[in-house]
Amino acid sequence: MRNLLAILVSLGVIVALAYPCYWAGLYGRRETYKLFERVGVMKPGGALGGQILGHNYQRNPAWAHVVAIGAAGTLAHSPSLLAAIAVHRALTRGSRRTRCGRCGGVLEKLASAYCPTCKEPL
Repeated sequence: MRNLLAILVSLGVIVALAYPCYWAGLYGRRETYKLFERVGVMKPGGALGGQILGHNYQRNPAWAHVVAIGAAGTLAHSPSLLAAIAVHRALTRGSRRTRCGRCGGVLEKLASAYCPTCKEPL
């Protein structure tokens, strides 16, 4: 139950940050297209590919769009994923202990092969 709650809260963090991350991804794509034009990968004056946040970008080369979308999306959405991972780890911190199969007691610092709670062999 605790793990399910941690997963739902983590998904809530991702959903809450989805809209700001979407806009950050759009800004990242626009700046990547501008960088490609400055470097010379995309040459202004060719076939127009579209417009993003007031910037006209070129259609060719096609691989530049894959790079721009992938890089901008990865950088824009990574903060929300890292926040969700941190929340999940914080909520499930103590639930990963090894427990006895019979009584559910925590098995820590064992000196023998017996459960310290129910004294049954493991």
